[in-house]
Amino acid sequence: MKNKILLTLLLIKLNLIGFSTVWPVFNIGNTFSSATITINFGDTVNFLISGSHDAREVSLMTWNANGNTALFGGFQTNFGGGMVYPTQLGVGSHYYVCTPHASMGMKGIIIVQNCSAPISPNSIIGSANVCSASSNTYSVTPVLGATSYSWNLPGSWTGSSSTNSITTIAGISSGNISVSAINSCGSSAPQTLAVNVNTSPLSPNIIIGNINVCSATSNTYSLTPVLGATSYSWTIPGSWTGASSTNSITTTAGISSGNISVSAINSCGSSASQTLAVNVNTSPLSPTIIIGNINVCYATSNTYSVSPVFGATSYTWTLPGLWTGSSSTNSITTTVGNSSGNISVSAINSCGSSASQTLAVNVNSVNTSVSQSGNILSANISGATYQWINCINNTIILGQISQTFNAPAIGNYAVIITQNGCSDTSSCYNISTVEISENSFSIFTKIYPNPSTGKIQIIIDDLKFIKNSSIEIFNMQGVIIYQSEIINSKFDIDLINQTKGFYFVKISAGEKIFTRKILIE
Repeated sequence: MKNKILLTLLLIKLNLIGFSTVWPVFNIGNTFSSATITINFGDTVNFLISGSHDAREVSLMTWNANGNTALFGGFQTNFGGGMVYPTQLGVGSHYYVCTPHASMGMKGIIIVQNCSAPISPNSIIGSANVCSASSNTYSVTPVLGATSYSWNLPGSWTGSSSTNSITTIAGISSGNISVSAINSCGSSAPQTLAVNVNTSPLSPNIIIGNINVCSATSNTYSLTPVLGATSYSWTIPGSWTGASSTNSITTTAGISSGNISVSAINSCGSSASQTLAVNVNTSPLSPTIIIGNINVCYATSNTYSVSPVFGATSYTWTLPGLWTGSSSTNSITTTVGNSSGNISVSAINSCGSSASQTLAVNVNSVNTSVSQSGNILSANISGATYQWINCINNTIILGQISQTFNAPAIGNYAVIITQNGCSDTSSCYNISTVEISENSFSIFTKIYPNPSTGKIQIIIDDLKFIKNSSIEIFNMQGVIIYQSEIINSKFDIDLINQTKGFYFVKISAGEKIFTRKILIE
């Protein structure tokens, strides 16, 4: 009896602190719904019925006979229903009827089981940070008395189990995983684990860096850090070198163009890659042969050129010493110096300079030295072409094309010498006196009148001097104003149109020379 009182008090306490389950019973017309319910020991039943009905516990015999005699010590509600507490619901079957309507079969059964629901599971074991679409297993320590388990997962997750362990495929949303232990008496309070779902990083933004580079140069490429990325994977074109696991990479360009790509990485995987196309440039090829004269004359102008080199933006020319000329194109015009040597050219672009192309050039120089003896000037170089000139106005002296020049008058004279296709002019030589040759030739030669108005007559008395003889008349500047062969012993010369002044008459007969100064008034 004492134990029964203690159990009753315990059940009252449990009821007061709200641990019991309340089972509702309704009426539909003159029937109870549900007519039979199974509850656990310690649960409460609440009759929610209309005011014309009540609930009275009767014996099985009375219940079977549709009677309404109350069972001694049984429960009874007022009309309109009420609560039936655990103190009135011992383990076993409780038969009840509606007092006014028992004869009409308005009755029901409350079956009280002698059991309790399992306790809540211990903490859930498993990853609290997971990757979307990854497989993860969660478990709890088996709960005493549990016959199954009920698992609940965050939205978009998949997986099912009735055991103390569940394998899931994580969705895209974070949330709670919960599990309750179950037996025939009910379900425990749930145990919960908050889980956070991570995803692989987004693709990086644009790659920043040079898209046109030179082979063998160092170049850095970078991108804005990607949220959630813990490292980066870079791919560079073949023959390039460089490595990095950060959002920046320094490379040495190879010889091939291609793509630089990068992916962001974290524990959940790799992003789609971002790509940058890069073009590799190289320094130009060496120019082809230089076109131009290889044998040139001093001080002449000569042009040299090469075919345009693909990819070249400019050219560098080098000339022999003392040559002049400059150009940044594939052609150069030079003024030849006095030394032979090499002309070379390199093609250039932003990536560097090519190997040079070379042309050996030879400068042909002319020996313009002159020897002087009195009024006779002689070029020292033989086998050339000669033209003597008057230095006063640089005019040529007609007919004076020999290596030796016998100056007919006081003045300054030079010679233009041409040899091997090159011409050069000697220095000017001063003639301060003119030698008049007096020999036997002059005895037989007369010029008169002298002075004259321009009309003169020349007489050669000895006919032996006429053969192979010639006459030349020079002005004071050494310019020949008259020239003729002598075929007669007497002939007239008309100089009336010449400027008044002194002139020189030169008569040559073999090695004999007759020279006279005349005056035209």
